[in-house]
Amino acid sequence: MYVGVILYRFKPENIDDAMKIWEEMALPEAKKQQGFVRAEMFADKKTGRAMDIGYWHTQENADNFEKSGAYDLLISALRDFLEVKPQRMQFQKFIEG
Repeated sequence: MYVGVILYRFKPENIDDAMKIWEEMALPEAKKQQGFVRAEMFADKKTGRAMDIGYWHTQENADNFEKSGAYDLLISALRDFLEVKPQRMQFQKFIEG
């Protein structure tokens, strides 16, 4: 299993709007992708920091989501709410507890 993690720094006053865009735009698009398992969004409304985690069956599935253009559309839709460019990473599961 792989996860794609995106770290965000939103303007705190706009975080609710940003969360709504993520829920209405990114989540439905991810669900359409082959190998999608689930996605979660975590946020600290006071600081504007947020993290989304997308779970995928394989690294190829995770890569294909980024290549689909959905990620670029999401970042474009969120650009007015961001303080800095999001940081995207991928990880492979090694240990389960």
